[in-house]
Amino acid sequence: MLDLSILLDTSSARQYVKKIQKQVVPKATVRSINRTLDQVNVRVARIIAKEMGMKVGAVKKRLKKIKATRGRFVAKLRPHHWTPNLIEFGARSLKNKGVSHKAWGNRQKTRGAFIGKGRTSGKRLVYARTTENRYPIKALYGPTLRKTFIEDRIMKVMKMMAKGRFPKNFNADFRYYLSKVK
Repeated sequence: MLDLSILLDTSSARQYVKKIQKQVVPKATVRSINRTLDQVNVRVARIIAKEMGMKVGAVKKRLKKIKATRGRFVAKLRPHHWTPNLIEFGARSLKNKGVSHKAWGNRQKTRGAFIGKGRTSGKRLVYARTTENRYPIKALYGPTLRKTFIEDRIMKVMKMMAKGRFPKNFNADFRYYLSKVK
């Protein structure tokens, strides 16, 4: 009977695999998490803006992204506690009838409201009188970003989007960083 024995030196292959585990996987993971966060941010900002009746840029500006790092493989998207004045919802004055705005996604009228300048900021804001007298007045606000952000259907969209995008992003990023390893 003829025996054949082959001795292979697998140390270089093991070193290459360790190098990939140490360099490529963490970099690809962080980059793909952050790319997924950016994609979820865009999608959520569009949904929230449509639901609230605002511009997408105004919503994006108030969503804070906390990106993943090599030591922390977690990314977060946090809404600001901002409650916008009705002027942010495309408010327009109606002749002697109040103000028309698009808060909560639908154009509606608020009788007795008016547009004036803020006392400290100088910005245009929507106000209403609280009594028959000229003063006091109060500012009128629309839906809050935080309440809209935590609604179940928006959370569901974010989770589905992240679940669907992360594997694709990781695959692409892994291939990219793998091509850089020598």
